[in-house]
Amino acid sequence: MDTTITTTISVKPDKLNKNFINYLKTRVVDLFTDKCSEDYGYITNVKKLNKIIDTNISPTSSDIYVIISITICCLKPKIDKKYTAKVCMIFSRGIFAKIEEKLKVLIPMSSLDNYVLNEDTNQFENKTNCNTIKTNDDINISIYDYEYSNGNFNCLGRVVV
Repeated sequence: MDTTITTTISVKPDKLNKNFINYLKTRVVDLFTDKCSEDYGYITNVKKLNKIIDTNISPTSSDIYVIISITICCLKPKIDKKYTAKVCMIFSRGIFAKIEEKLKVLIPMSSLDNYVLNEDTNQFENKTNCNTIKTNDDINISIYDYEYSNGNFNCLGRVVV
C-alpha cells in the first residue's frame, strides 16, 4: 500500500552541493527501506521524494534539517484482509508463514479446522479433500490478530479459500 508521509532528515553542510537531491534520495532510501514502525508497518521501499517542504538549521550543530514529503510502499497487517503467504515451517502446533518475506504469521492448530498433521510427510492434509500444506507452499491466509513489539509485527492467521 502506498502512503505519503512527512519526515525530517538531518543533512551535513558539506552535502549542500549540485548532487544534493541525489544524496537526499539515497539517504531517505537508506533510512526507511526495510524498517518497521507501528504506524506504517514494514516499509518495503521508498517510491518517491515528493518535495522539500522546508529547511532549518540545527540550533545545536551546523546540520540542516530538511522537512520532506515522501511516498513509501508499506506492508501493515490488516484484520480479515486476504494475503498470500509462504509456508516457512510446519510443526505440531501449527504453521509459520511469511507475507512478502517480511510479515511473520503463526497459523495455530486451532485455526486449521479441516486439517490434520501427517507427521510422516510433515505436511497438513485436508480432511475433506486432497489439499495439503507443506513447507515452501504459497497459501491464502487472513490475519485475525496482531501485536507490534520490539520493532516487529507478530500475527495470528487462518487459512482461507
